[in-house]
Amino acid sequence: MGIFKKLSWYFQEEKKRYGLGILFLLLVAIVNLIPPKVIGTLVDSMNQKGGIQTGQLMPLLGLLVFAGVGQYVFRFGWRNAIW
Repeated sequence: MGIFKKLSWYFQEEKKRYGLGILFLLLVAIVNLIPPKVIGTLVDSMNQKGGIQTGQLMPLLGLLVFAGVGQYVFRFGWRNAIW
């Protein structure tokens, strides 16, 4: 804890950057929840009697693409803000 007291002036000076980095870290954690949910939904849909239709598949694939791009953008953001 002593090191944080010694560096408190620096954290106060860079408060905005660290706040932005922490925000991006939280967004990465939230976006990381999307792929398992989508894959679970896909598997459940395949196990149902009618199977999965193209109209159901495309939005889920789009959501996976969004999750991948979102993870990239938010990870870049927090690394750039904190480091």
